[in-house]
Amino acid sequence: MQSDAIIFLIGYKVEYFSIGYSYDFTISSLAGNTAGAHEISIIYLFNQEHKYKVKKMIVPCPKF
Repeated sequence: MQSDAIIFLIGYKVEYFSIGYSYDFTISSLAGNTAGAHEISIIYLFNQEHKYKVKKMIVPCPKF
């Protein structure tokens, strides 16, 4: 398996609100054509009861 990027991820969570920042640094042969990618996420979870069963994911998302 060949690696394509190194990912830096940081975030902060307070009760129902979270904010995160990630940067993908390209290490494959595409590195000369791209400067990487920035991503900002802002999440607000509404206070709702879960009606559906949540399936376990193979690779869980990071939690801040």
